[in-house]
Amino acid sequence: MLGNRIESILNSSTSFGKLNVILYFEVLQIYFEVIYKDIINLFKPDEVRCSLFDLDNMEMRDIEFAALSNQNNNSILRIVLIGEKEEIIIEYYQSQVIIEHLFRSDNINVLRGYSIIEKYKKEKQSSILVVGYELSIDINSFESSLRDNVSDKSLYPIVLVKSDINNNCLIEEFISDNSKVNEQKVEIMKEYLKLISISSVCR
Repeated sequence: MLGNRIESILNSSTSFGKLNVILYFEVLQIYFEVIYKDIINLFKPDEVRCSLFDLDNMEMRDIEFAALSNQNNNSILRIVLIGEKEEIIIEYYQSQVIIEHLFRSDNINVLRGYSIIEKYKKEKQSSILVVGYELSIDINSFESSLRDNVSDKSLYPIVLVKSDINNNCLIEEFISDNSKVNEQKVEIMKEYLKLISISSVCR
């Protein structure tokens, strides 16, 4: 009886941790404010937190978004938009942008933030989309931190969707085994990809 309860808990999507959907692309700083205001308008968060991490002094402080233009170029701007059951995290560093949608996978049917990922995935021809659980991607070392995540089999399953400037698309799946838990995780990830109009064949 106890064994069945433990198995039920482990197989429940609520035990998977949070699903990260991370979209990476490059944009000039003058356009970043437009993106920020657009996302605020689309997501309509309950709360907004804005901070700046100075990589030279290894210090983080809360700031107003308007103060961004006066900041050290070696700083990461991080904006967290908080909704009832989801968060959108926007990071900016030296013409690089990450838009991250973070939520518990049992809430997938009540999400609003996926429309933001879908919009910018379509608009930014050259981009990388990463989908997985409890991922950690650093915008100031994006490629190396992405490699670290992909090489860590304990984080699988992970799906990568790479789009180039000609709108060609490559989908890579990293799955460690075919366990029931992994199958459930993959199904949730596929459901999200359908929400943002990405199927197993990307054109």
